[in-house]
Amino acid sequence: MIPAPMVAMNSARLVQRHVNALLLSTFYVTLLAKPIKRKPASIASGFSVKMTGSQNANALKSGWNARFLISNGAGTAGEGTALHGARAEHLRDKTISAITFLQQRWLSVYRDLVTQERESQPQTPYRKRIELEKKRHCGEYLLRDLAARTFLPGYGFPTDVVTFDNFTMEDYIREKSQKSRDKKDREDNVSRYKGLPSRNLGVAIREYAPGAEIILDGRVFRSAGVSLHWHNINADTNEAQRLDCAWRCHKCGTIGYEEGMSSSGMLFCSNSACGEKIIMDNRRQVLQPAGFVTDAHAPVTNNIETMKFVPVVPAWVFVKAEPVPLPNPLMGYMASGADGHVFQQSLGEGGHGYALCLSCGRAESMLNENDAPKSMEAHYPPRPGKADRDSQNHRLICPGSTALMKNVTLGALARTDVFEMVLRKPQNGEYLPDNTEEGRIVAMTLAVALRQALAGVLGISAAELGYSVRPVRLEDGQSVLAVQLYDVISGGAGFASSAPVHIEAILQGMVKQLGCRHCDTACSECLLDSQTRHDHDLLDRKVALAWLGD
Repeated sequence: MIPAPMVAMNSARLVQRHVNALLLSTFYVTLLAKPIKRKPASIASGFSVKMTGSQNANALKSGWNARFLISNGAGTAGEGTALHGARAEHLRDKTISAITFLQQRWLSVYRDLVTQERESQPQTPYRKRIELEKKRHCGEYLLRDLAARTFLPGYGFPTDVVTFDNFTMEDYIREKSQKSRDKKDREDNVSRYKGLPSRNLGVAIREYAPGAEIILDGRVFRSAGVSLHWHNINADTNEAQRLDCAWRCHKCGTIGYEEGMSSSGMLFCSNSACGEKIIMDNRRQVLQPAGFVTDAHAPVTNNIETMKFVPVVPAWVFVKAEPVPLPNPLMGYMASGADGHVFQQSLGEGGHGYALCLSCGRAESMLNENDAPKSMEAHYPPRPGKADRDSQNHRLICPGSTALMKNVTLGALARTDVFEMVLRKPQNGEYLPDNTEEGRIVAMTLAVALRQALAGVLGISAAELGYSVRPVRLEDGQSVLAVQLYDVISGGAGFASSAPVHIEAILQGMVKQLGCRHCDTACSECLLDSQTRHDHDLLDRKVALAWLGD
């Protein structure tokens, strides 16, 4: 029997999204003069382009101030959940604040596109690029966009979405010579956003990383760089781009993320019980990309025999929560919370980060700690710009070629629900050691099996959950490994943090998952899927079973 999917209500952020959905639907059904069409509304109509931001905010607030909405809607939506007891006015104000922020951000990009379109020369690749971007920006479905931006519940839908812009000169020439029919996406197509290929930011950092090759509609595109400005994806100015600093303690697993801070200088663990100096291997100079782009002037091929991929780097996961003993205290303890942190990262092909041009966004993997690729020394911008050609229509070298940022990590920090467990053998009290290969194999295998078990208990897809391991410092100073699960959706969905409620069933399911009869180490029947294949060399069910014992 397949269990019914579970909708968790133990996360305040998740419950607030349901309140947002209730108020938004009531607003459209009850207060708008025009009836809702069966066709999904575009974001341009939903955000009322012709109205100013303040006018829209006032309209929303006046509508959602209605007495029946407060008493019969938001006032009861939080009962029996993580928001039980919250005042209806407070929930409504949080909804208005969230939708106003999204609207202002959308309108800011829209007005910038209109300005750039007005100032550009007609019949040029740059003009065509702006026209396409404006059309995509206005034509995106409202509800899909609000789910992607975590305003509405997004079960099964990716959140914190970024795109891969694969516009090329071939597209410009083809569309200039013949008017192609408009192809509109289905509103429930979760793999495209604004008409472009899209992924959750944490996934995109791996799949769309500069240097990676992506197959789209039978054609192979190479990622050439990033969109720099998170608030203005189409900016062509040399505006200063913020770089952040991320770190993780090699002893206790605490992670830190400092916005606008350099990674140079000495850093120490912020955990008062630890205080270790942060080693250089666990420090990152981070850029959070707004999107990824291909080189518009590079030829597109259909050769799939020599595909290039960028290695996947494990996520850093941490939650600050009080430990709770397992049902059998001799087996260890667990901790969970709805305010955990997950840092996704990409370090390039060789693990030395990227050489990044802060002027145009072109990026290439570093050859070693000090040397950038020769292709970055005098490069052209990857996207058509309004000042990328001289008076003879020749392409100009990017002015940022002589001032590259080196050893840059592409990364993103997200808050979400996290569950972790520190296991020990009941027979001898042995923990999972952090300094042995066998310890890491056992920890990773148990994390994957635990993920499958929790997904089965909750009736959700295993893809909704991520997994990881981290070092934990014991009271005696010993460093051991914890197995971790976290919600993939940014902001959390209440899945991982609900694990303690079902801990006995989950532990039984974990052991059962390791009892596969089809393989010696791992296979698609037990541990391998599209996500865990990246860790196939650290999965061995028999080694994990031997460590667990009887």
